[in-house]
Amino acid sequence: MGGKSDSPSQQVVKQDPWAGQQGYLKDVFGEAQNLYEQPGPFYYPYSGVAGLNPDILGGQDLLRNYALTGAQQQADQAAGAGAFGLTGAVLSPYSNPYLAETARAAIRPATETLLQDVLPNVGSAAQQAGAYGGARQGILESNVLNDYMRNVMDTSAGLYSQGYGQGLDYMGRSLALAPQTQAMGAMPAQYMDVVGQQLRAYEQQLIQDDIDRWSYYQQLPYTKLAEYSNAIQGSYGGTTTQPGPIANPLLGAAGGAMAGAGLASMIPALGPYAVPAAAIGALLGIL
Repeated sequence: MGGKSDSPSQQVVKQDPWAGQQGYLKDVFGEAQNLYEQPGPFYYPYSGVAGLNPDILGGQDLLRNYALTGAQQQADQAAGAGAFGLTGAVLSPYSNPYLAETARAAIRPATETLLQDVLPNVGSAAQQAGAYGGARQGILESNVLNDYMRNVMDTSAGLYSQGYGQGLDYMGRSLALAPQTQAMGAMPAQYMDVVGQQLRAYEQQLIQDDIDRWSYYQQLPYTKLAEYSNAIQGSYGGTTTQPGPIANPLLGAAGGAMAGAGLASMIPALGPYAVPAAAIGALLGIL
């Protein structure tokens, strides 16, 4: 369908869509309006977060109980051990109730030998020599006792020194290993939590799969409409402006004159007015 503008040099042409295309375009626009006026797309109606399974909850309970009981006791004990070392109490031999017993056990064989063998032998020898109770016997017994006391003191001092060093070493290692010791107590709860987290991750994947499926069907009408619209893409029609036919005054005058002359020859009654008629035709052609 075309039309002519007021300007003799331009012409506006309207182009309608191809007739075979018009019905499909109405479907696209109608369905687009229908989707726009309908509610949606809707948000996924269920929870998108996986819940806490029994393993996770059990692990949390174990960890909570350990934090309030065993871990706290170990922390208190570690703090006590640190205070014991820092206050200097570890330097006292009386801080180890087992050290004195260890020393007595170490010197017991020497004491028994002294009382059961050495001193009786000195007395027996003095008696045989006829000097029992004399100065010589006293000197021998004094020497024996001095040796015994020296051995006892050396043995005791060595044990106490060794015990002191071992106590310091054990305390240092205990303090150094305190964090690892506490961490070991939490390992059962951590194992349960690992299992629970794995199960929860799988549950989260299942939920995400449901969300993706839900979103797919929510968007499906819009996707199909877009694909349908792309399939019928083309010129939807419109208007364009293009140059129109250009009038030639000379050709118009000649045509008008010829038309006027022809009219005069076809109407004999004009007679002498035939020449003016041709002139009028030429003037109309120019206009």
